[in-house]
Amino acid sequence: MFKIIKRLPPAQTLAAIAFLLVQIGCSLYQPYVTAHIINSGVVKGDTTYIWSQGMLWLAEF
Repeated sequence: MFKIIKRLPPAQTLAAIAFLLVQIGCSLYQPYVTAHIINSGVVKGDTTYIWSQGMLWLAEF
């Protein structure tokens, strides 16, 4: 595996690794945001909060 990575351009390899780390971070953050929207918006019936947090969530990802 290291031989294959060694032949690739370093800038593109580092960019791919950086994007993968961002993807992992977003995937781990998504359940937290969803739970927060459910606990603070759905349980209380606050649709304004649900829409505002949903739009912020989409803007972040």
